[in-house]
Amino acid sequence: MVSYFNFTLILTLATLISLIVVVINRLFFLAKRKEAVKTYKESVEAPDERVVKELSQGSAVLEFIRSIFPVLLVVFVLRSFLVEPFQIPSGSMLPTLKVGDFILVNKFTYGIRLPVINKVIIPIGQPKRGDVAVFHYPPNPDVDYIKRVIGVPGDRIQYKDKRLYINGQLIGETFDDTVKTIEKVKLRNEISGSEEQRDIAVDYKLYTEDLDGVSHAIYKMPSRNSISSKPDQEWIVPEGYYFMMGDNRDNSLDSRFWIRDYAVQRGYIAKDAPLSDCWANKACSDLLLDDKMYMVPADNIVGKAFMVWMHWPDPKLSHLPSFSNDRLIK
Repeated sequence: MVSYFNFTLILTLATLISLIVVVINRLFFLAKRKEAVKTYKESVEAPDERVVKELSQGSAVLEFIRSIFPVLLVVFVLRSFLVEPFQIPSGSMLPTLKVGDFILVNKFTYGIRLPVINKVIIPIGQPKRGDVAVFHYPPNPDVDYIKRVIGVPGDRIQYKDKRLYINGQLIGETFDDTVKTIEKVKLRNEISGSEEQRDIAVDYKLYTEDLDGVSHAIYKMPSRNSISSKPDQEWIVPEGYYFMMGDNRDNSLDSRFWIRDYAVQRGYIAKDAPLSDCWANKACSDLLLDDKMYMVPADNIVGKAFMVWMHWPDPKLSHLPSFSNDRLIK
């Protein structure tokens, strides 16, 4: 998941309203103010410049809108068509991206899109295996996620025994190190239903994976079994869709797992029920076997993450942001 100061819709509306105000002012009121200034100057021998200024300007609100419109327009163009900032709030892309990383996302690599509705109007390129992409989460498009592109249209993806296969070929990986971390986890008492948060030690195995020539680091947790929502752990990527996975392979809500959210949304299973309950319902079991439900539609793609420009895990005045680990994302 990624987060950012989400004001795309607000920015679009503010820019549009400001534009309308500026146009209306120029078409209907500017000429009247110029005429008022001309009349005043003709009626007195020594025009007062303060009066001239007051007559030539509109209301305080109008002048404010006129002054901020160029700024809004520049920000709107930059964020909508060129580059957009996001913040990483979770560890699903560790070790590539850390909690608190602030990233930049290229908005035109995969095509120029209309703001808000995210529809491609000028095709430029397509996501490639190995790209780190931001997209609208399929079960809830109001939320943005960031994962690595694993499968492109036509690919056959398998993930068995914590090894990745694409079109029958085992993807190469090399073991690098064991990494010990401290993570906050929620522990639930199944009897009382209460939850508490604790810090626990987690051992990760660090690997380097080579995905279509893109070498990148991944984490695996030896203590966690290899599971997915689909029994055979095999998916065919349809045309116009993409298969995504987090680099933190055993701690990522990605294409392997989010079908559960669809099942809950449609009322097939309860929110706290195990996914195995799905097989008791034919509609739900059909859902589990539909490869499209595991994929990200092309229309959901926001852009390609290309740079970490700041790290600020705890944005408070007592914690200053760090710029010492700025880097390109690969």
